[in-house]
Amino acid sequence: MSIAMTTKNITMDTLKHNSQIAMIAIQNNTGNRQTSKSRAVYNASERKNIIRNKKRQVLKRKFDGIIFSVLLICLLSIILGNVSSKAMQEKTKPDVIKYFTSIQIKDGESLWQIASNNLNTEYYDLDAYMDEIASINNISEDETLLSGEFIIIPYFASANDVSVASTNP
Repeated sequence: MSIAMTTKNITMDTLKHNSQIAMIAIQNNTGNRQTSKSRAVYNASERKNIIRNKKRQVLKRKFDGIIFSVLLICLLSIILGNVSSKAMQEKTKPDVIKYFTSIQIKDGESLWQIASNNLNTEYYDLDAYMDEIASINNISEDETLLSGEFIIIPYFASANDVSVASTNP
């Protein structure tokens, strides 16, 4: 009996092993069937929809590319336009040079009157111009100026204006 029992156990083990192999084979075959089903033939309307969607995707990519290109061109033109306009402004702006001249003080004239009569656009305010005149002449702004004295005042002029002015006595 023990031999029969052992044979029965071996046979059962063999059957279990064989059934496991059979199950693996069935699973592999079923997997292959599923993949073949996923490659199923589409009907005509489905094919048209797939083609239409692919065309839409291609057109959308082209449209996005065109929009990107237009925005890039606009950005570059703005940047280059600003750079070139600044360069043009610098070229058209005449060279302004600071010069000094001596003037004779008239009777009753104050530093404020002299500064206001000779102030130009290069100075941002009258007080700054008066401070510079006082500093150049080593005087205080409150000091009384004597008639007939000479003081030095700064002024700005373009290089062209001064060369013409210096040739005319």
